[in-house]
Amino acid sequence: MVPIPIISEKGVLMHTPPSHPARSWRRLLGVAMALPLLAAG
Repeated sequence: MVPIPIISEKGVLMHTPPSHPARSWRRLLGVAMALPLLAAG
């Protein structure tokens, strides 16, 4: 059940239009930091 939310998050990130590069960077950083936490948890 762990890879399901990760895939959904990636789909949402890729689905969102790259209109705000700063926001996408923040989201990418947030996902990057959340991935190890989900993997460890």
